[in-house]
Amino acid sequence: MICDMPSVPEVSELVPIGAFAQRTGLTASALRFYDDSGLPTPAAVDASTGYRQYSASQERHAIALRRLREIGMSLADIRTVLAAEPGTAGGLIDEHVRTVAAEADRVRREARTIKMTIAAESTTLLATVRGPILAAALGQVLTAAARDVAHPVLDAVELRLEDGAVTLTSTDRYRLSSRSLPTVEPCGTRWSGTLCAADLRDGLSDLARGGVVDIDAVAGAVRFRLDGRDDMWCRLLDGPFPAHQVMIEALPTVTMRASVAKSAVSQSLERCETERVHLDFTSAALTLSDASSAQLAVVPAETCGPPIALWFEVSTLYPAVHVSIGAEMMIDVRNRDLPMTIRSADGGDLTLVVMPVSHSRHND
Repeated sequence: MICDMPSVPEVSELVPIGAFAQRTGLTASALRFYDDSGLPTPAAVDASTGYRQYSASQERHAIALRRLREIGMSLADIRTVLAAEPGTAGGLIDEHVRTVAAEADRVRREARTIKMTIAAESTTLLATVRGPILAAALGQVLTAAARDVAHPVLDAVELRLEDGAVTLTSTDRYRLSSRSLPTVEPCGTRWSGTLCAADLRDGLSDLARGGVVDIDAVAGAVRFRLDGRDDMWCRLLDGPFPAHQVMIEALPTVTMRASVAKSAVSQSLERCETERVHLDFTSAALTLSDASSAQLAVVPAETCGPPIALWFEVSTLYPAVHVSIGAEMMIDVRNRDLPMTIRSADGGDLTLVVMPVSHSRHND
């Protein structure tokens, strides 16, 4: 068998280690270290002096090596990347970035907890609740929180303690979700704060696995003390939470009230293939249709008030229906252009307020 022998670069093509270091942005000592690691090996080494020389064709890999080290990639992973096809190499780099980002998030959370622990010179016990119920309640209200850079308070949950109950509220200005849950022990404390929604999302799984949870107020944060687990910390945001109670109290009198099965309405919305859905309340039923007038379902309803029809964005209405608790929902309608309220109860109560939309194809 005849094998092709690798070509040996001409002596004129070789550059000394110092010049190669300047061209690639690496130091001579770093090049010696990488040579010992097999990344990259010199094109030639003087047998008597051990002096290393490199070829111009090695510059690209050496520069890539330097840049990969700058983003924290290990030598073993760099060796794999440099030996891979371009498409595979790109995927390996993307995976490294995801790993680094996840680790940065973990460190950021841990650092935040450490700072809060140091700052927590004194704490005030607000309430004691059951972890799984609290996690479920937070999951329900967080559906109405909005990631809005211009209005960070919308990516938040108001925690209010009054009348022996904990009430959690969030809003994105088009819908509002408010859930109350009982405390384990009677509590006469009155307190309210605006909790960072991102911190709450990070801790939902721990809360769900917890037993009894003590909620403490500390400087600039709320601490959730969990049985057998590390404490969960949540930052308090500056600035007041939107005055939702004032808005609710200012709503006009309900004109139509209907009691319907949650599952039937939820399943109908899941089948809707258009962005908007039409709700038609009559004397004994709620009829749901999509934007093409295709009927989705006729749901039996106990109603009180004159018939009325409204349009909603499915993306706004469905989450409100989906997170309702219990088998039945009570729906309060005021007018076709005013917020509609959905209420349900089971181990506490959940109130959701959703805004209808106008729809030019109909004049209901």
